[in-house]
Amino acid sequence: MVRSRILALAMAIEMLFIRKTAFLRSIPLLKKIHRGITARIYLHDSEADPGLLLQVDFETPFLHLPVEIDETQIGIHENTGAFHPESFRFFDWHSGLHIGGMIFGQSERNAIVDGKQTTLASGFSYLIASPPPNMGILGLRIAEGIPGSIRFLWRNALVTMQFDPGYWMLEKTDEGYRVLAIRDDALLQLIVSLSEIGGKEEALRKEAIQQLWEWVEFHRGSMDLELRMLDLLCHIRDWGPVGKPELYPGLGEVLERLQVRRKEKILFEFFADNWGIRDNRNGRLLAIGLLEQLGTDAAGAALWELLRYARNRTSDPEELALIQGAAQRISPTFGQDSEEKAPEQPRARHLQPLSTE
Repeated sequence: MVRSRILALAMAIEMLFIRKTAFLRSIPLLKKIHRGITARIYLHDSEADPGLLLQVDFETPFLHLPVEIDETQIGIHENTGAFHPESFRFFDWHSGLHIGGMIFGQSERNAIVDGKQTTLASGFSYLIASPPPNMGILGLRIAEGIPGSIRFLWRNALVTMQFDPGYWMLEKTDEGYRVLAIRDDALLQLIVSLSEIGGKEEALRKEAIQQLWEWVEFHRGSMDLELRMLDLLCHIRDWGPVGKPELYPGLGEVLERLQVRRKEKILFEFFADNWGIRDNRNGRLLAIGLLEQLGTDAAGAALWELLRYARNRTSDPEELALIQGAAQRISPTFGQDSEEKAPEQPRARHLQPLSTE
């Protein structure tokens, strides 16, 4: 009883804060601060079962408290007994085509709200019994024509509030799917392009390289060249599949188009910037992979210098091995005077994701 009262009070405070700060959305520099009702996404994928099961649980953005919404927003039961999806659609990113499936409401209950009988649900499951062959990157979005808002139960009334994000991307990895929430529409082309460049389909990769370049030109074309490269590196670090070897040849093409001088120096400094307090291993892995992709004498010298830099700071042995392997593949004789010769490492290992343990 006490716990339920505490949760109800916490919900009331959080909802009051969200509603009172809604005006921030009209201010470009502050709109990212505001958050609306959101969801937690799970995708269950099993080799034993060819189907895909997507689970969506609605919750508050800060305290992650479960909320109930008017189920008609999820979909409508037709006269035939089928369930027609409404606000939420599952689709293929590359083709944009909707992927049909069966939807089931979660924790459904009937309640009298505003004098009307209403079916409420805390989320839904989306089952694709027979996924299309060669399906690419998957996505979940609010369907076109549907406002980015949601009606949820609060104080025995249905309250309309903003819903975030507008899109999720579900990227296939060797371990399953990585779920990325995309809150900024301007990042859509960037994120999807990076994922497809890191994929294994050559035709999609070539198209994605061009799309990434178009994004850089359109959104960052007015920047100084070096700042444009640094900005792109930060976005790739945050959104790209930096552990995939297939990503780097495509990124190398984009860097060549940028025509930035001293790329190697920028990458060296980017590695250092992602050390220490920031401690972003994805940023360091990106710098190592791009230096090896450049393959120049300057890149080899930078990698040997990175190795000395990392050894003077208590570094993960796995990370040291990545740097040393890349340096030896580019400039096998450059560091012979100051480095002990290390055993050769197979190329397939040099871009394995670094352990976060």
